[in-house]
Amino acid sequence: YNLGLYEVPHETFGGVCLDVGANVGSFLKKYVNHFRKIHYYEPLDRCFKICQDFSKNYSHIHGFNKAGYSVSGKRLRMISHLNLDSGSCAVESELLNDDWDINNMINCVESICLEDMIKELDEPVIDYLKMDCETSEYHILFEKDLTIFNYIGIEVHAQPGELKHSQLISHIKTTHQLVSGDATYKSNLNNELFFK
Repeated sequence: YNLGLYEVPHETFGGVCLDVGANVGSFLKKYVNHFRKIHYYEPLDRCFKICQDFSKNYSHIHGFNKAGYSVSGKRLRMISHLNLDSGSCAVESELLNDDWDINNMINCVESICLEDMIKELDEPVIDYLKMDCETSEYHILFEKDLTIFNYIGIEVHAQPGELKHSQLISHIKTTHQLVSGDATYKSNLNNELFFK
């Protein structure tokens, strides 16, 4: 139940949330009564089932057992992190380093791109994007239009390297202002960042 340090402003109360990388649903449980509509994506089967067991009691929460990626409809392999921490699985891609065990495939899952997640929500504005997707944030967000999101709470992972890190942060900053968190790249540390 590693929730992360996601700031959720009071002004998003009654709004719409997109949760990419729901893990075991800690964020969902904390903010179940905060948002009027939540769509979550969790590619790891075991974690998705935990989220489903919780969210089936709430008509305003909808879950999808898919992995965020640059395109929709691909079959992707989920690879575990060497520390075997709950939910620390990533989509197999060129962004992974040797922190990930490429010989330990957990499951295969269908991909979905940001544009299709937004279409599925069918809202003119998304008040809050929460994203913790174990390096896939680069594939999902880079060079995409982010203007629909009022706030972004995101964990930016270090494994893809300094160039990808700086490209993603710069791209987000074209539409959003960094409100809190340190966006400085550190090779052994992920960044928890909050943008408006």
